[in-house]
Amino acid sequence: MERLRALIAEDDEDDCALVLRELARGGYDVTHERVDTAEAMELALDRGGWDILFSDFRMPRFSAPEVVALYRKRGLDIPLIIVSGTIGEEQAVESLKAGAHDFLLKDRLARLCPAVARELRDSEMRRARRRAEERYRVLVEQIPAVLYISAPDDLGEVLYVSPQIEAMFGFPARDWTADPGLWARQTHPDDRTRVDAEFAALRERGGEATHTAEYRMLARDGRVLWVRDEARMVRAEERTVARLQGILQDVTELKRTQEQMARQQEALHQTEKIAAMGQLLAGVAHELNNPLSVVLGQSALLRRAVAGRPEEVRVERMEQAAARCARIVKSFLALARHQPPSRSAVAIDTLIGEVVELLIYPLRVDGIELHVDVAPDVPKLSADGHQLQQMLINLLSNAHHVLKRGEAPRRLSLTSWHEPATGLLAIDVADNGPGIPPEVMGRLFEPFFTTKPVGEGTGLGLSLCRGIVEGHDGTITVESQVGRGAVFHVRLPVVPVVPRYAVVPADAQTPALRSAHILVVDDEATVAELVADIVSADGHRVKTAGDGAAALRLLEAARFDLVLADMRMPGLSGPEFYRQAVARWPQLGRRFVFLTGDTLAADTREFLASTQRPHLAKPFDASDVSRVVGESLREVAGAA
Repeated sequence: MERLRALIAEDDEDDCALVLRELARGGYDVTHERVDTAEAMELALDRGGWDILFSDFRMPRFSAPEVVALYRKRGLDIPLIIVSGTIGEEQAVESLKAGAHDFLLKDRLARLCPAVARELRDSEMRRARRRAEERYRVLVEQIPAVLYISAPDDLGEVLYVSPQIEAMFGFPARDWTADPGLWARQTHPDDRTRVDAEFAALRERGGEATHTAEYRMLARDGRVLWVRDEARMVRAEERTVARLQGILQDVTELKRTQEQMARQQEALHQTEKIAAMGQLLAGVAHELNNPLSVVLGQSALLRRAVAGRPEEVRVERMEQAAARCARIVKSFLALARHQPPSRSAVAIDTLIGEVVELLIYPLRVDGIELHVDVAPDVPKLSADGHQLQQMLINLLSNAHHVLKRGEAPRRLSLTSWHEPATGLLAIDVADNGPGIPPEVMGRLFEPFFTTKPVGEGTGLGLSLCRGIVEGHDGTITVESQVGRGAVFHVRLPVVPVVPRYAVVPADAQTPALRSAHILVVDDEATVAELVADIVSADGHRVKTAGDGAAALRLLEAARFDLVLADMRMPGLSGPEFYRQAVARWPQLGRRFVFLTGDTLAADTREFLASTQRPHLAKPFDASDVSRVVGESLREVAGAA
């Protein structure tokens, strides 16, 4: 038998017995309590544990409506059946509307047990549904996303939204369901048109269409959040939209991570491109070094020979052209980051003055106002003046190119100051041009990228600027807004920098050796002859050798005051020749000067740093050779 705990509101014990007999006849083992007042009813309900509640409609001190009121006050969900002998149809309907589940007449109790079985079953189903709903609610509230249901024709008409939306946007769930315009207002203005169009297309598709969209929304505090909206249309019947259901996730951090990874990937791609380009440029530069050195050196010697004659002007032009080629080669190496800057004390105000003097006329011709402001306390910089000059020329020329196509007024400014707090020298180049489009910003420093028409630019200018600045351990960045111009920020360290390779300083009190005996070792005969000619012109005696082995034989036969040796030679290389020579004649250790035409690879840098000997980087001119030879001979004389 099925056990049943029943609470019976009945003033007549016989009528109560009738109900109990009928339940027993239906197979129920009933434990019951009879009450006939509201007070007793409340006490019984407070004790709880009841499976079903029966009530007569009218009692001397109590009535079914009062029973229903007490029942509803406690939010009970157990079957409540009215059993009466006098209830009318209208009263029965009112009781059902008030909360009763069924009503029976006392003279028709044959329906009692089927009604009880049905109501107990329905009650269990309601409890099971509530348990499922509670589990679903807990699950929904634990999901790190927002679940929503909206009207089919309007995404903003939210029918339901999970509580997590408050943590995401700052607006409680009730605000979203009460205000149909809130969703649209919080969608980023730049994305609103696209999102509306995408969801309109979703509504037009047949079946249970789905769509995933990513767009920006605004939080209550103004933060911009990226969301991923995975929605689907749920249709009640063919071509009839019932509702739109969706899951909204905050993907702001994911978006940032993806953008960071994309930037890293692009940086890696650029590094690979620069590395490949660097190998090409370094190879080209290396092949040009020796012939350029010959042209520069021979031009200088020829100019001495024709001094005061009409031919001197032509030779000077030839020498200037060769010097320009040499600077281009060094720029290639700087761009490829294979050549460190040749550092010396640079007065930035003087350097800027020279750049302005060079560019001011073409700027004026195109109606561009140039404002220069260099702070008076800017310290000298340990840098390569030629490279910094090239960097500034490129930045100003780029701005000139942009401004001359725009409308007046055309303004360009060059500002420099010292930041003691950071130890940096600041240089800003700003213009009031059209600005840089966002899609171009990320590619500005990319080699060979240019927005100029074909034939007007190589795309190497800004790449060269970055190579020069980073070669000086500095940074270069750009700020720009479309329609508001652009500003390039260059920051360079002012802290004194120790030269990468030791160069012997000149000592005015120690004269250089007169008519010194010098050995020049280079496998390129034209280079060896050039150096020999320059050194001979300075009054020294010179011998040449085409490789390290021949040079060792000459060292065995004679004493030399100075040895100028190429780094890269077939057979016995410059470093190996140096080691063998010093091993035999230790006094030669301080008498070497190295010639290098390579790209200053790691092994070359390490070797030069370990010997602390000066070097001549190809392409060099006659004055470079004379200066380094003179300084080295003074060192030899001072050590003697």
